[in-house]
Amino acid sequence: MIGLNTVYNTGKELLCSLKCFCNSNQSNFPTHVYQSFSVSKKRANKVNECKDYLNKIDIKLPLGYESSQLKNYVSLVKTSEEQFNCSGFYIKNSYYVFRDMNDGTPIAGEDCKVEFLNFISKSIITTIIVISIVAVYMIIVTYFSLSLIFSQEKRKNDCYQQQDKKEISITCKEMFAYHYILTVLY
Repeated sequence: MIGLNTVYNTGKELLCSLKCFCNSNQSNFPTHVYQSFSVSKKRANKVNECKDYLNKIDIKLPLGYESSQLKNYVSLVKTSEEQFNCSGFYIKNSYYVFRDMNDGTPIAGEDCKVEFLNFISKSIITTIIVISIVAVYMIIVTYFSLSLIFSQEKRKNDCYQQQDKKEISITCKEMFAYHYILTVLY
């Protein structure tokens, strides 16, 4: 989560700064926020439109992060803003950074970290429910399968023999002796 927070905060510092002018519509932002922007027409609407933005974010990450991990972080923060209509990581922000900032004010009540964790917990609960239903179904099927197998096995062990449509009862000891004799003779 620290890496995601660093990526978000660095992107926020970069967008609408002297390093990356933005093309923002003044009517979408509170006056105190808009006054802090470096604005120019035909410039960036989101941080990934800034020139060389990954390298500028990468500098702020602690040593040991790979560029593929950075791209995954950027993708996750961008997807969070787009899917959950939130902005900020740990702290709610009043404008979007990784999606078009002119889309207006984020409508989610929380920052993206909270929205993301809520989504994960809902997904986990759904997964647990589905797995539980499948497990109960498998137990029921196994029970009936074993019941069928053992009921057939019991009928075999009752030592009944069909001969000319007449049922002749033979004890199990007699059946065992008969099979023993046949195996010894052959």
